[in-house]
Order: sequence, then structure tokens, then C-alpha cells
Amino acid sequence: MRGIMLVGGILLLAAILSGFAWWHQWHRGRGALEFWGTEAAFVVRVAKQVECWILTSDAGRALNIPPIALPSGQTRYVAQATDAADWGGLVHLRQALIDDPSYVSFTADRSVIERTHAWDIALRFTAGEREAVVVFDVESGCVYHVRGGRIAQLNDFVATGLRNYLQDRREKVVTDGPQELKPIAVYDLVGLRFDPL
Repeated sequence: MRGIMLVGGILLLAAILSGFAWWHQWHRGRGALEFWGTEAAFVVRVAKQVECWILTSDAGRALNIPPIALPSGQTRYVAQATDAADWGGLVHLRQALIDDPSYVSFTADRSVIERTHAWDIALRFTAGEREAVVVFDVESGCVYHVRGGRIAQLNDFVATGLRNYLQDRREKVVTDGPQELKPIAVYDLVGLRFDPL
């Protein structure tokens, strides 16, 4: 009889804990989903085509890609574009972008918008006809969803990892140009460096 009660108790505990885990995962991404919208979140998650854009405020250096108007009134032009689909660690970046714990706030207040001036790198995720363009200010840890017109503030932990990850790749793109982009180091979003194999 004790064995049956023990097994029944274990099964009940397992059901309660699995219910809690399901509830936690369901609510974990609700803020990010609201920020990105269903379609953009899907595109960020599954896009096979990813481009890295190096941005500039100089219209004379612009490629034939429409400029990006920022909420602060600034305009950024695409100076270089390169394929980023094979970057090491991109799967972690995608997950961080659509995961609630990565953010401090999904609505940046006016003071954050006014102090973000280094919008110098963007990623364009494309899945078929759908796309999502994400502009980063790695200095302030802000993310701008172009189509949604919203800025979110990353937490310090993720912002530091993102800064290392993107600046490393930005330097490689600017130095070597878009024709060849091999990762010189792979960062996870914790900021730990792993040399490629």
C-alpha cells in the first residue's frame, strides 16, 4: 500500500511541476512577443537569410538600401552589407532577442532614446517575403525594431555579451569587407569567448 501511495505522490508531484514549467515557459516570452509582434518574432527565430548591415550617418557612403529613420529623428544609411547566416553564436543571439529575461524594459523612456546615438549596426532577418530589421546601439544596450518602431532596453548581462559579439563581427566586416566573413571568435551572450575550431 505504501508503494502505491509513494508512486501516486511522485506522479502527482510530477504533474504539478510540469504544469508549473509549462506556465512559466508560456509567460516567459509574452513581453518579447508583444514587443516584436508574432510575425517578426517568428522571422527572427527561423530566418535562413541573415544580413549584417554596418550603418552610417553619411548619405554619401550609402548602398542602394532604404535608409532607417530612428525614433530620435536621426537617419542611418547602410554603408556595408554582408551575409551573417553562418555566424557562430547566432542561434544564441536569436534566442536572447525573443526571450523576456534578456530585457529590462520593452518601452524605452525618452531619456534612453535621447542618449542612444551609436546606432551603427543592424541585422536583417529574412524568411521568404517576410523580414525583420533590428538596429543595435551596443553602447547603451538598446534594440530598435524598425517595423514596430519601438526601442527596448537589454539587461546589463545580455547587453555586455551582445556588445562583445557584435563589435567583434563589426570590426571583421569593416576590416575585411563583406566578401569574406569568418568568425575570429565566438561569444555566447554571457560574454565568454570561445575560439573557433
